[in-house]
Amino acid sequence: MAAVSVSFSAVLRHAITLVLPAGYSPGSEQASQRTLIMSDYGLESLFDADNAPEPLSVVADELTIGGAATTIDLTSDAPVIGAVDGNGDPAASEDLTGKKLMAVILETPTTNTDPVTVKPGAANGYDLFGASITQGIKLPKGENLQKVCSQTQYDAVAAGDKNITFDGTNGDVIRYILIFE
Repeated sequence: MAAVSVSFSAVLRHAITLVLPAGYSPGSEQASQRTLIMSDYGLESLFDADNAPEPLSVVADELTIGGAATTIDLTSDAPVIGAVDGNGDPAASEDLTGKKLMAVILETPTTNTDPVTVKPGAANGYDLFGASITQGIKLPKGENLQKVCSQTQYDAVAAGDKNITFDGTNGDVIRYILIFE
């Protein structure tokens, strides 16, 4: 008896591996202690020869929430690892104008009191999770979120798309890594 139909399905996997510089993570001398691996499944996030990523800019920080929401401006105060100023000298931050979001990693410690909300800024908000999620994401304490973004899903950082707001209980912490190309 011959088969009536034949089907084939495949799941393709990709991952981003990021080794942070030794100075970024004190006490972590071994590269394996500073290595972050982020993976996701799905065809929408794959890159081919026609749309290979440009050199990456990695925004990474641990933020303690104060008495009010904290907003970072991706065009002026993005804490990019290895940031340089216009003269090529080390800098505390870098302008990401023209870069597109490639991946997001968020983590909250178990010692937090409440969830931390990550959302587009009230003015000139950058849609970190896509245009349909305007209220942002509430990340409960002790949780992490990892997202690989498709190249066509997000706008480039610009004057009208630049602010990300972090809000939560005074003293709570969020660690974030945003990878731009």
